[in-house]
Amino acid sequence: MNGEYILEVKDLEYTYGDGTHALKGINLKIEKGKKIAIIGVNGSGKSTLFLNMNGVLKATKGEIYFKGEKIAYDKKSLMELRKKVGIVFQNPETMLFSSNVYQEVSFGAMNLKLDNNIVHERVQAALEDVNMTEFSEKSIHFLSYGQKKRVSIADILVMEPELIIFDEPTSSLDPKHTQKIEEIFDELNKKGMTVLISTHDMNFTYSWADYIFIIDDGKIKKQGIPEEIFADNKILEECYLEKPFLFDVFEKLKEKKLITNTESYPKTKEELYKLLKTIS
Repeated sequence: MNGEYILEVKDLEYTYGDGTHALKGINLKIEKGKKIAIIGVNGSGKSTLFLNMNGVLKATKGEIYFKGEKIAYDKKSLMELRKKVGIVFQNPETMLFSSNVYQEVSFGAMNLKLDNNIVHERVQAALEDVNMTEFSEKSIHFLSYGQKKRVSIADILVMEPELIIFDEPTSSLDPKHTQKIEEIFDELNKKGMTVLISTHDMNFTYSWADYIFIIDDGKIKKQGIPEEIFADNKILEECYLEKPFLFDVFEKLKEKKLITNTESYPKTKEELYKLLKTIS
């Protein structure tokens, strides 16, 4: 990556009150406008890193820069940071408090002391982005888990962030709702938003991400484009990560010399099927 960086983490360490050393010298740069995945097993430090990125946790050591400026921890600075760097947590239940969808999504915009008309416009836009406009008057209580997930995303979108962070966004979702979430990510990214996710879904990571960081035991073990990451058998084994299905099939075809175009890695099932048709 060599574009403009929206967020940079330098020598970041974080130790919890009970002595757990969760982050051990993290260095990474998030390129503006990209789709970024951070992968690693549970307990590797992903959520702790995210909470440091928007100032919920304060680093024990090291620095974080947003758009070239070192983040500060006074109340005003943190409020400004959280408008620009939004986090959608894994469990939507922990984020939703209001009685209906419209009230829930408008809460963040009203806290910004915006004019009522602007609040309404932002809420409508956020609900449209997550395909929940028709549910605006519906009680949160009666929404499905997948719908609650989308409302929790709208909660953050209403703030109009530049970087949006999703912690395990597709966990506990069926394939249909997972696809809807993926489509939302892609639309947000097309609008210029930088999207950063953590996930255990290697198939999704491979086909979706522009760039990947592997985190293990509080350290960045490897970073690169998906093809570089998933070609490294040693690091995948060390970090207990599975090889994506499409990538694995492509490598097997290469090994057996069944395909001539060995540079163009298929990122979708359709691309793989097209490739298979070339095998005589």
